[in-house]
Amino acid sequence: MPEFEYAIYNAFTRERFGGSPAALVRCHSELSIETMQQIAREFNVPASGFITGLNGDDIAIRFFSTQTEYPMCGHGSIALARWLAEIDLIKTSAKNRDINLSTPTQTAKLLLENTADGIRVNMALKLAQFEQWAGRHEQLETALGLGHGAIQQANPIGYTDADFRTLIVPLSHDSVICAMKPDFTIIRRYCMDQDIDTIMVFVGDMVNREIKLHCREFCPAVGASEAPASGTTQRALACYLHHFRVYEFPSSGSQYIHATQGVEMGRPSEILTQLA
Repeated sequence: MPEFEYAIYNAFTRERFGGSPAALVRCHSELSIETMQQIAREFNVPASGFITGLNGDDIAIRFFSTQTEYPMCGHGSIALARWLAEIDLIKTSAKNRDINLSTPTQTAKLLLENTADGIRVNMALKLAQFEQWAGRHEQLETALGLGHGAIQQANPIGYTDADFRTLIVPLSHDSVICAMKPDFTIIRRYCMDQDIDTIMVFVGDMVNREIKLHCREFCPAVGASEAPASGTTQRALACYLHHFRVYEFPSSGSQYIHATQGVEMGRPSEILTQLA
């Protein structure tokens, strides 16, 4: 097999060994899907991205977990832009730069900005559409290892099919999310039975017009038992908050949502989402 340049980045963190790891490989379509999947298993990180095309501001990539191919990957895309900028394959001489990213099934736009602290990467995604989940709370509490009443009653469980089929589950208190001891085998079986990919649980509050969340995402059905940081799912969570009017959003302008994730895994992450 020929040699390919690769790198591993931790996205959504400023701490050593924090955030969510993503492996990135410059292969330019020379690898089969089967070989990409095998390499992803060897990397054994939440996502491995294989760059299959690079033409100016247009990048083609395929993302894999250790089990399957992802339609899109938020933390992998953030890591990708940072790596390509650092090795000068994306020119960042201008203050702002837009990059078009495509997988075989999805597209997204990456926005690169030069700041005093270095390169900042934002990812623009389409809104996620939601419906209320009709499943029983008791079954979900059992799957997640939660006690009765741990799921908040004031707001519904939401379901979206945006990149991933995801449940958004509001919990009653921060102590609940910290004390969770999930059984990933049971969660995987529940996800397979319910035809969903991932489950995001959260607690939150609005402080001085900023929404602050504490999250955990479980995704053993598609590869990673728990995600230390999420990109596309944080988009879904932001849309859930807006769709179900969990907080009072401004009538004009943007709302910022600050989420912490990965704390219980020892990989603290911070994700900032702008809903405009």
